[in-house]
Amino acid sequence: MKYFKTNSKVLCIQNEAIEKEVQGLLSDSKLIEFQDIEESDSIYYFTIQPKGDFRRSFLLDSIGLMNADKEDISLLYQQEAGDIQNNIDPNFLSLIKAQRVMSINLSHPNWKDCLGNNPLPTSKPIHLNIVGLGDVGGTLLTGLKLTGGNHISTIGIYDKDENKMLRYEQEMEQIHFDGLNMPKVIRLDENDIFDCDVLAFTVATFIPPVGSEIKDVRMAQLEQNSKILKIYAKKAREAKFKGLFAILSDPVDQLCRVAYEQSNTDDSGTKDYLGLASDQIKGYGLGVMHARAVYHAKRNPALASYLEEGRAYGPHGKGLIIANSIDNYDEEISEELTQLALHSNLDVRATGFKPYIAPALSSGCLSLLATIRGDWHYSSVFIDGKFLGCKNRLTKSGVQIEALALPEKLINKLAVTFSDL
Repeated sequence: MKYFKTNSKVLCIQNEAIEKEVQGLLSDSKLIEFQDIEESDSIYYFTIQPKGDFRRSFLLDSIGLMNADKEDISLLYQQEAGDIQNNIDPNFLSLIKAQRVMSINLSHPNWKDCLGNNPLPTSKPIHLNIVGLGDVGGTLLTGLKLTGGNHISTIGIYDKDENKMLRYEQEMEQIHFDGLNMPKVIRLDENDIFDCDVLAFTVATFIPPVGSEIKDVRMAQLEQNSKILKIYAKKAREAKFKGLFAILSDPVDQLCRVAYEQSNTDDSGTKDYLGLASDQIKGYGLGVMHARAVYHAKRNPALASYLEEGRAYGPHGKGLIIANSIDNYDEEISEELTQLALHSNLDVRATGFKPYIAPALSSGCLSLLATIRGDWHYSSVFIDGKFLGCKNRLTKSGVQIEALALPEKLINKLAVTFSDL
């Protein structure tokens, strides 16, 4: 491994092919010894992988991720390092263990955008815009207005309905309490929606009415909500948006894929990957499924193991997996929790109301704030061309997916869910 330094960035070069690909960066850098790395802000490790199915960048926190020949659900569970550890520079290994290295896939045309330009996570207040002021968008806005003051400076709002924007700007700016810091809410012109660090997409063009006989409400929304999302995915491409594109519309995971595909396809239908990168798109739907599992676990002692030991995986709907415990996995208890979480939205609908408050706050407001801070949370991340919900966080060196020692039965269930996506 060779180490080059340019400004405060360290480039870790493992072979001649990589060195050739990044020659432009190396022209302004100098070869350094490992001991000269310590004070550096950013450390980058480069690979050359297929750009369609492999991530553009991520936190390199495992030896097995260095030159993996595939990315799949194995990202969710710990694997043995094997003999590979014996072939790695011990110094570089120490950087991986310290979680200081960002892996960058040079096959992506816009890989240079990863070099120190990531707006998140940050301790500085950011600019967040919300597109869509329906039930979810309005509730999300209210939550962020009340709780986001330390992390968000301004919330831009956009909706096709001008009166909605006027109403929410006035109402939000009339929320005040002396000494309480709250973000400023401003109306946006459509041309300004990508002038932000985070764009929260909450538009829903079709929501099945209360009392309808549609069983899978979220999938019923896919076709209609895809149409409007495609427009904004193209706009993100045109704007060369570099921030986080957060999707809260249903079905979250499938719409993430729509945004990724559309943004990276040119007008002739050719995929050129010049739009939103895989690490720029996150779906926010799993947070409320976790919260619903917690709700039921608190009400039934037989399910209480979830509170301290459980995890949620998969899509915001059919295919959801609630695992009662990682260490003491019980398939029967897990399945009961899964069904309870899945039917919670129908339980609310049975009262005559649409279930949007908990999703907007658990999946949206609280999970977005955790993302901004760099905390662990539930959201959908890119794995092998799909988006799968799991526990993850954003770090200075990219997305980190929680990898645990999962039981085989749970791994098998994850494989089925992943295939169905």
